[in-house]
Amino acid sequence: MSRDWKNEAERAIQSARAGRWDLVRRYVENRPVRGKAHDLDAATAEALVSADRAIESMLLVARAAVKSLLDDVSSTRRAAGLIRAKLLGATGVASSISRRV
Repeated sequence: MSRDWKNEAERAIQSARAGRWDLVRRYVENRPVRGKAHDLDAATAEALVSADRAIESMLLVARAAVKSLLDDVSSTRRAAGLIRAKLLGATGVASSISRRV
């Protein structure tokens, strides 16, 4: 029984839109590979290429979003570290003064 690659490609695109990259990966791992002999008609092959492009585009957007979030986390951690250092420095100075008096 031949697989309905057009429908599977559409499901992979929907999975990418939903952020279900595990399902997209499963599709990519199982779909026909360009250059290998398969019983694909031209329309199906074109649909697969189109799906690949759409998925790649969504992946690039997701990757950029993750990078932006990681940059935000890094910036927040740096700011928290500075605040912590200032608080500990102020506390350390105050406690060393109180010990001397």
